[in-house]
Amino acid sequence: MGTYKGMKHHRALLVRFFSLVEIDNNTECWNWVGHCVPRKNGADEYGSFSPNGFKIPAHRWAYEYFRGQIPDGYQIHHKCLNTKCVNPYHLETVTPEEHGERTKEIHTKFKTHCSHGHEYNWENTIYRKDKTGRINKICLICKRLKDRERARNKPGVKHGCIGRPKGSKDSYQRKRTGYIARYANKQLS
Repeated sequence: MGTYKGMKHHRALLVRFFSLVEIDNNTECWNWVGHCVPRKNGADEYGSFSPNGFKIPAHRWAYEYFRGQIPDGYQIHHKCLNTKCVNPYHLETVTPEEHGERTKEIHTKFKTHCSHGHEYNWENTIYRKDKTGRINKICLICKRLKDRERARNKPGVKHGCIGRPKGSKDSYQRKRTGYIARYANKQLS
């Protein structure tokens, strides 16, 4: 009798779960259409499910129900990149470090505009490796603006003039000419 009651509860739970899911035949994603919780940074939302009266993320519940327990200290990564997907076969457990790396790589790879709205294109984008070896996109417009602001705030620079050392224009020309002459002599020798 107890087993039948437990199976009835599981069946009712699955019926309720799947009533909040729309299956996309093209991507095979199980898109959550129930209650969603917005993330702190305003990014995509995660589905929220209440199987026993307390709310848990729907994708975590789906993974634990269909695939097994999530190891301590591990997070769930959406392989399909759809945060509303609760298909347990689109989810995998990863360490927080690995999850951070994957997320950063994905956002860098598919980002089309910088945080200030400038489009990433071949004229406006440079790629640099950071200390960890990851490649980051850098917006040249933002970089130029930052460099200009940094130069303006540099001590000894007057009125935002960039590139000219303290002193008169004449002394600047003498220094520059001397530098060019020294450089040319080195090249000839």
